Amino acid sequence: MIAAVNSRMSILQALKILLKCDVLMIAKEDCDWYNTCLEVHRTFIHDKSFPEVYTYEEHMTSAEYYKLCDSTLESYSSWDDVGQYCKPNVFEPTDKIVYSLINANDVYEEDMTSERSFVLKSRAMQPPHFHVMKNLFLQDDRFIDLGDSRDLSSTEDVINKFNTCLQSQFYIGAPCTWSRFCNFYNIERYHLLDVGAKKEFEISYEKRINLMREVLN
Repeated sequence: MIAAVNSRMSILQALKILLKCDVLMIAKEDCDWYNTCLEVHRTFIHDKSFPEVYTYEEHMTSAEYYKLCDSTLESYSSWDDVGQYCKPNVFEPTDKIVYSLINANDVYEEDMTSERSFVLKSRAMQPPHFHVMKNLFLQDDRFIDLGDSRDLSSTEDVINKFNTCLQSQFYIGAPCTWSRFCNFYNIERYHLLDVGAKKEFEISYEKRINLMREVLN
């Protein structure tokens, strides 16, 4: 199957797709990000054959590529069997607690009817509350801030933070890549959600409930 990934996806979304596709399209500008995905895959996922990889610019238009990215996410939506591909946790548990918080001021609302905007906003905390929680965690050196899971400085940084997760007691914070990775290894997770975010969005109640269920997985 032909699939496509781009750096707007999380690293774990890319890994999930790598596990199952035969041919993969990426953008030239995302080559470094994709190489990070590969290194994470080699570090934490059991060996398997990798797909053939091509830069989309040589094979399709940008419109076709982004359409393929969207359909890829829909086709690979389940996380149910990803954990079975993970290598064993080789670390001993410590007293460390990992966390990641999102300041609502850092979330740009593209569209008040957008499902993506709703999901991002519901994961964030209002600035005063964000700073209260952040300051509480900073007072205890057991708490380790993993930061934004999509704003990473290097491949080494990504792998070190995943290793930190593996040594932690539990994760607390926004539902994100760090939390999902902990779930693969049965490390307890506690999610913080802004349930009041629903008031700002023109999305049906049923749709909001379904989106919140996805966030909690």
